[in-house]
Amino acid sequence: MFRSSLHRTALSLLLFAASTFLSPRLEAKRPPPPDVSPVTYLGVRYENVPNQRENGMHVGYVEAWDIQANKKLWGTTVYRDTGSLKAKDSETYIKSMSVEGEKLKIENEKDAVFFVDLKTHRVTKGP
Repeated sequence: MFRSSLHRTALSLLLFAASTFLSPRLEAKRPPPPDVSPVTYLGVRYENVPNQRENGMHVGYVEAWDIQANKKLWGTTVYRDTGSLKAKDSETYIKSMSVEGEKLKIENEKDAVFFVDLKTHRVTKGP
């Protein structure tokens, strides 16, 4: 009786240790996307769309909205993530936006800078 009780206790401890130390819950997960405030310029609100996907791949994406009419004017892809399609923890999100001249400046979590021309919506990579 003592021996089977000892075996059950040892087995319970072993299973607990295995589930605790080998659990996928302990894998590092990325924090949630940054909270990026919309930018307003000349009656238009520019918004970050944090979970946009194209062909299953995460992209940095912004939209322009007419404030008075509350109508979407346009949207554009700023950059495409080059990481794994399945690795959500490798997605790179926009972390800041501002207007500089006639361009929307966008910086992502990898410190890459992009500019969107507010008239043509053309995207260029910054320095």
